Parts: sequence; C-alpha cells; structure tokens
Amino acid sequence: MNAFSIVGKITDMPVLKETTNGLKTCELPISVQRNFPNSEGIYENDDMIIEVWRGLAETVSASCKIGDYVGINGRIHSRKY
Repeated sequence: MNAFSIVGKITDMPVLKETTNGLKTCELPISVQRNFPNSEGIYENDDMIIEVWRGLAETVSASCKIGDYVGINGRIHSRKY
C-alpha cells in the first residue's frame, strides 16, 4: 500500500500553474516537524513539496497562505532526475 498522512506548515505561497493539456497543478511547500528530538534536544523539520492537481490545486492556491497548517493524505511518487 502506498499511502501517507502528514501535518505541516506552509512555508511559501502556493502558485497555480497549468499544463499544456489544460490541467491545473499547484506545488505546496511545507515544513513538517519531526516527532522526536535530535541528540541536542531540538525538534528538527523536514521540508517537502506537495503537488496537487485539478480542482484541489485551484482551491489550495486560492485559500492557503504562508504559515497555515495543512493536513495531507496522499501517496508518494518519486521522480528520477
């Protein structure tokens, strides 16, 4: 099963884009705090970019701003560069 759930804080404004096929897409940069401290007692963050498509992309770009917390359920898809 390929599923994950995270809660994080938006670190940059989401920008709505459109593909050549006319599909809306939006990249949502978020920072997720780890649930355990490092050896110095500090809780570190993992920064990631979440990609949403179609109607959800339009909703996210219109209603989300820097500093908002979001809960995300999705699947992981990696790319080779």
